Amino acid sequence: ILAADTASLCPLPVMEKEYTLDIPGETSVPGWEIKTSILPSSARINDGGFTACFDATKAGKKLTVRRRLPGDRFQPLGMTQEKKLNRFMIDARIPQAWRNRVPIVCTGGDVLWVAGWRIDERYRVRPDTKKVLRLEFKRI
Repeated sequence: ILAADTASLCPLPVMEKEYTLDIPGETSVPGWEIKTSILPSSARINDGGFTACFDATKAGKKLTVRRRLPGDRFQPLGMTQEKKLNRFMIDARIPQAWRNRVPIVCTGGDVLWVAGWRIDERYRVRPDTKKVLRLEFKRI
């Protein structure tokens, strides 16, 4: 597919500003409906794509979603070291025109999830997790 503006081929909507998520509940942002729920650790969890689960205690109650910012870092699931978000996006082969449209879920100053790609290792569900925070992004 050829286009004068490669960003016009991106299936992700533009993320103009930072939005606070209702936990639990639903939050509407331009192009997305984001559903959050708190589940017991024994619940069956299906995640992948634009659905992910986290340790609710570690993630906290104040989450935001925004586009990437210069200097963002996170520790991708399965890694022992932090990585620059820009480097992660290059390594994950996210097209350059899409990178500013990928939703980034944050808690405090930490990147919790690069929505659709990878969660942060420090916030993953572990065997000792008591409550699970489930996030689901749906395109509208």
